[in-house]
Amino acid sequence: CALSSSLSELGLLSLSLLNLPLLTVYSRNKVELGKSNILICFVNKFYPPAVKVKWTKNNVEVKEGKGDDYSCTVYHQGLTEPEIRFWGHACFPSDMTE
Repeated sequence: CALSSSLSELGLLSLSLLNLPLLTVYSRNKVELGKSNILICFVNKFYPPAVKVKWTKNNVEVKEGKGDDYSCTVYHQGLTEPEIRFWGHACFPSDMTE
């Protein structure tokens, strides 16, 4: 018995290996008023490995700096549209305690 077609030729391999990225935005340290912190956009469990991640502040792409509302946008071929996670004052209530 011989196999004449590979899974990739049949288009089955690419469908079975496509995993959508999971993403979360969080701060490195506890959020404290007046103290600098680092925001992390954690993207994992996706395939194929090609992915683009960018930060925006108030819907404008940024490299670094201070601001109010940040978002992390992930582009991946498995997504029908870019996946966005926001970080800003709406993400943590004022009465939040550890």
